Amino acid sequence: MARLPVLLLVVDVAQALRAPPAMLLRRKAVAAPAKRTLGRFFRNAPVVSPVAVAAAPPLLPAIGAACALPTCLGFWKREYGVSYAYGLAISASAALALKEASTEVARAHALVHVAYGARLCLFLLWRETSVPRFQKLREKIERSAPTGSRLNRAPFVAGCSLLYYLMSLPVVMSARAAPVAGLRAAAAKTAVGLAWAGFLLAAAGDAYKSVAKRSDPSALVTGGPFALLAHPNYQGEQLLWTASTAAGLALAPLSWASAASALGALVGLAGINFVLVQATTGLNARHRATYGDDPKFRAWTAWKGVEFAATPGPPTGVSELY
Repeated sequence: MARLPVLLLVVDVAQALRAPPAMLLRRKAVAAPAKRTLGRFFRNAPVVSPVAVAAAPPLLPAIGAACALPTCLGFWKREYGVSYAYGLAISASAALALKEASTEVARAHALVHVAYGARLCLFLLWRETSVPRFQKLREKIERSAPTGSRLNRAPFVAGCSLLYYLMSLPVVMSARAAPVAGLRAAAAKTAVGLAWAGFLLAAAGDAYKSVAKRSDPSALVTGGPFALLAHPNYQGEQLLWTASTAAGLALAPLSWASAASALGALVGLAGINFVLVQATTGLNARHRATYGDDPKFRAWTAWKGVEFAATPGPPTGVSELY
């Protein structure tokens, strides 16, 4: 696209040298069709005015800042780097992309990220202020943080920021994509619908488990969405992020820039799925250790999801949060 204005200038000069004056008066009328034809030639990309490009905000750097700033909460409380920072970064990044979204499917795609981040932060705030067990868990995670200077947490904070940035690339890809039709449009709409289904499943899982645990924190939850899925809160997230990435890939144009964004989005998808599968693997190990002799647990046939090889010792990490 950067070479397009130069090419148009060369065409204009050539026309001026060989065209009669009457033809020059018609330049304004033929300029727009010439631009559209050349735009189709360059990978079917839409022609964007240089003035509009200059006025457009630098979205990717802005999203980088939206991911980095909230994650600095990890310097204060380590657990906040993977809880509130997670929700704030995802929601803020999608809100920036939403401003550039020009199609209904792109707006719905960005909104599911906004809704996920906002819902997560509200849920975490409610849980931290009303469930004493999670207040103690926050302090336990804090004690496991690197000792000494707070700057020793910089690799952890930077890693989280990068993950949230890569996870936000699909909404950037869809926000900047031109309208599509046919199979690509159907695939994008289906993927966005599945992302919303994953959002609702994760929200339902968190809500149902929180209510069930209030009366008996040690109880095994097997009702509601847990009758079919052992970890609907985590498995809903897996569906959300997988479908979100698929939507971005379906809408992205064929270009080197889009290929780089697609690669980054796939790395982000692999990263968050690694975290979530690690969490469900730890939860499955806790269930077997705690409820292994319980007939209710033995009769529970809910799908437990993909698991990593079990590791000896007590479960640690994000699985302790649930």
